Amino acid sequence: MVALPRFRVATATCAAQTRCDDHVSVTRRDDGLVLALADGAGNDSNGGELARWLVEQVQSRATAAKKLPNADVLARWCEELDQEWFKTGRSGESTLVVASLDGAKVQGASVGDSGAWMVHSGSYDELTGEQRRRPLLGQGRSTIMAFGPVQLMGVLLLATDGLLKYAPEQKIQHLATDANVSVAAARLTDVVRTASGTLHDDVAVIVCRRAE
Repeated sequence: MVALPRFRVATATCAAQTRCDDHVSVTRRDDGLVLALADGAGNDSNGGELARWLVEQVQSRATAAKKLPNADVLARWCEELDQEWFKTGRSGESTLVVASLDGAKVQGASVGDSGAWMVHSGSYDELTGEQRRRPLLGQGRSTIMAFGPVQLMGVLLLATDGLLKYAPEQKIQHLATDANVSVAAARLTDVVRTASGTLHDDVAVIVCRRAE
């Protein structure tokens, strides 16, 4: 009997003001994990509602899928969700990063300025380095870029630009590799706080590592 992969996963979201427009979802399956993170853009609530809807839809599809989705499937989901929201006639734009892990490898798809990093051995690989920043999801014309599969090493970090834009890369690397993923997620959201305790932007993170 093949041993099922086990992961340690922690998430954190923090609002810069009264409403957080960054959202995450984690779907545990017998054959692995599917992670989703979205950052609603703009100053109206529709961006946040779109971001929430996107991660919920990814979770629903991941739960119903017969097998763990690969990068091509995840990219197709993103394209389909972009079209579905656009056809409703509602406004709103959002980034999206989705990733699947089977215990040995990670792969996924993305659009926008949220990111996925593989942090290991004092350095990191930016898995979403080739993604397109515009147009975001919600316009019905986004270009989704797939990534991987790549070997799962160290810690997988998904984060919105509320972290990636305002924290030094070396600090992110150091905090993400804490052996306790819950501590890592909490510290990553705190590192971008100003001296008065406020945030420049909403922050969302998912920290994931293979269980020993």
